[in-house]
Amino acid sequence: MSGSNAVEIVRRIVSKMKDHRVGGRTLHALPDVITVVLCGVIAGCESWEGIEEHALDREEWLRSFLELRNGIPSHDTMERVFRYMWPEEFRELLMGLSGALHETFSGKLISIDGKSLRGSFDRILGQRMKHIVSAYVAESGATISQVTTEEKSNEITAIPELLNLIDIEGATVTLDAMGCQTSIVSEIVEKGGDYVIGLKGNQGNLHESVERYFADVSPEECEKSDDTSVLYHVEKGHGRIEERVYVIDEKVRWLPGFSKWSGLRSIGMVMSKRTIGDKQTSERRYYISSLPCDVESFAQAVRNHWQIENGLHHVLDVSFGKDRSRIRSSYAPENMAVIRRMANTLLRTDTTPKRTMKAKIRRANRLPEYLQQILTAPLVEQF
Repeated sequence: MSGSNAVEIVRRIVSKMKDHRVGGRTLHALPDVITVVLCGVIAGCESWEGIEEHALDREEWLRSFLELRNGIPSHDTMERVFRYMWPEEFRELLMGLSGALHETFSGKLISIDGKSLRGSFDRILGQRMKHIVSAYVAESGATISQVTTEEKSNEITAIPELLNLIDIEGATVTLDAMGCQTSIVSEIVEKGGDYVIGLKGNQGNLHESVERYFADVSPEECEKSDDTSVLYHVEKGHGRIEERVYVIDEKVRWLPGFSKWSGLRSIGMVMSKRTIGDKQTSERRYYISSLPCDVESFAQAVRNHWQIENGLHHVLDVSFGKDRSRIRSSYAPENMAVIRRMANTLLRTDTTPKRTMKAKIRRANRLPEYLQQILTAPLVEQF
């Protein structure tokens, strides 16, 4: 799929999807409807009406690469299409896009995390808030796939479903403490991947044992041990100083329940201290991992996992208006979540220095030629 562009990917994948509209009464080709919505979201539109207005303003340009046999689809048409499309099929768009950007995920860091769609809650309709669990490659900003649940606690069952959708052979999967389950670890190892997973109280004795182990030694003492590696990292900017110490240790056989954790090779700790003016805060976080005692790889995995919050969840909230969205009927919220993630991925292919995500969205809204560049440029791995 290397060399495909976004328009070609949408046309190819959507043409294989089941069209749930009444046969013989459809005025608009399904790939056209999906592409019009994608264009509107890239340009910063947050409602069906806004997407329709954007498309009407750009109709002549849209006709240069879309059929539009009956003009621009109405906002009601777009809403109906997204309401009834099966999310299990719709997420194939994410997989097609990420597959065009990455020929393989081997050697990549894949972060898995969940986020609630606050706008999907509807008390009148009795609809619970939906929760999306995503697999994300921070290096390229590509969301590989997603799974929807109706409760955050269901993330534990959603993660194995997500792992079944993607090829993680040779990749390192990072998860927060919610994913710290022996069954999830076993599945990652069985599929040929590595893991770095956060620890909290949900694993009781394991977390307590690792915490107590690292409490008894200082980073300086760890540096003297052949079984331990240490890395110091300092960031300064905007009146803030972040100091972090990464420690990884391969003495793990003493851990309670060691034999239950498939592939377990090391335990890790991150000590962080933040200074803003006269105020200081500090914390320690603990991890288990199948990685060897390589502190550089461990530190990179931990930092990349934080990027799913900054590079995906925060951007979807702030730049794409996810939490402001009133799109909530039936399957529309999770299908629109796919489009937002596609828009985020595509805009990140513009690597112009100092051009923020908001600036890219404004530019796409203002300049059709820039939006066309984002949509039609060949997608090749450049990361």
